[in-house]
Amino acid sequence: MIDAKNYYSKFGFFGFIMTIFVYAVLSGCAPQSSTDAEISAMEKARLDSIAKVHDRRCRIWLSTAFEYFKNKDFVGSLRNYTNMIDGGCSENYGDKLWIYLGNTYRELDNPDSAMWAFEKGLSQEPDNIPLHENVAFLFQLTGENDKVIEQYETITSLDSTNIDRWRKLHDLYFRNALYDKDMIALQKIIEMDPGDIVAKNDFVIVIKLMGGDATELLEERVKDNPGNTEFLLEFANAVYETGDYVKAVGLYEKVTAAEPEHMLALDRIASSYKNLDQTDNALKALKTILKIRGNDKNLLYDISEIYKIGGQIQTAYSWANKTIAAEPKDGRGYYIRGLVLEEAANFCQNEREAIVATIFDKLVYELALDDIKESARLGYGGAKSRMEYLTLLAPNKSDLFMHDDKFAPEGDCYKWIKRKVKRK
Repeated sequence: MIDAKNYYSKFGFFGFIMTIFVYAVLSGCAPQSSTDAEISAMEKARLDSIAKVHDRRCRIWLSTAFEYFKNKDFVGSLRNYTNMIDGGCSENYGDKLWIYLGNTYRELDNPDSAMWAFEKGLSQEPDNIPLHENVAFLFQLTGENDKVIEQYETITSLDSTNIDRWRKLHDLYFRNALYDKDMIALQKIIEMDPGDIVAKNDFVIVIKLMGGDATELLEERVKDNPGNTEFLLEFANAVYETGDYVKAVGLYEKVTAAEPEHMLALDRIASSYKNLDQTDNALKALKTILKIRGNDKNLLYDISEIYKIGGQIQTAYSWANKTIAAEPKDGRGYYIRGLVLEEAANFCQNEREAIVATIFDKLVYELALDDIKESARLGYGGAKSRMEYLTLLAPNKSDLFMHDDKFAPEGDCYKWIKRKVKRK
């Protein structure tokens, strides 16, 4: 308010009039008071302007940090990510900040800080799969397999449609012998990709490891892949292990039809026939293998044994001699020859319906004992226990006193034996 009296005495009439005029003009031109809406709009504009400046600064830090990381300047990268945290960028850029920061710490060989960054990210975004994968990777580096598995279980629960992650989980389950869980993972993989042969094979392996019967699955796989000999062989092996030798023979013969010199299939054909007491077929299979392998001591042993089982003692003895000739320093040949001689003595006694063994029967037992002793000397397992039994059947001191001139078996039943016992 103007004090007119004082103003007039100081500036005179003219000054007073001019002052009043100016005051009136200015008072008439003054703006009206702003409304609340206008004030709010102005404040929003001010904050938006600040936010844009802040966002631009955050993007610059992020871009610079990424470039540093790409050029392997991890210290420079870390500096810019730290600026983002200090500058309050984590709320809007947390999806990129924490995972990149964690990877930067990892490259700087600071796994604890890397884990801190990943966990900060998960606290903001618990469903962020790449963050879970990075946490799993850190646990993998430290060998904490149970925690790796936990992360991948979370990942597959968040996204159950990604077959590669199920395959990763299957691998983890299998390597850690979690077979019950692995079956579920494999079922998911096969459900998503019915043509995944590897998953089907692994499923069979897991069932076997759990003690289950995989024959039905193997049979189904053979039907789906009729020309695959490997699948046919695996199915045949499974059937063989169940003791169904008739079916096994048929399957193995299909294998040999495709691959005539498939050794395992031929071996299993022979052993299947042997288990079925079909000695002629077993011998035929073994002799087929012998033509391919040559004088294999194991084959010669098996042939001798089958002839013995079939009651063809002299032929069995001949093949036992071939076994010894093939590998003189291996005890198997002497062992089977000893068993053949024991069987010969038993056979001849039965032929005579004799209750008491003669000196000639006992001499054959003694020849058998000599072979078993040699087998034991050469280190063949099981020979020592057989020695104890044959010692009871061989001539005792009384027999030797009464028949000190007898060194070789006599009689029609033993005429093919051309050996004598050796005594000191």
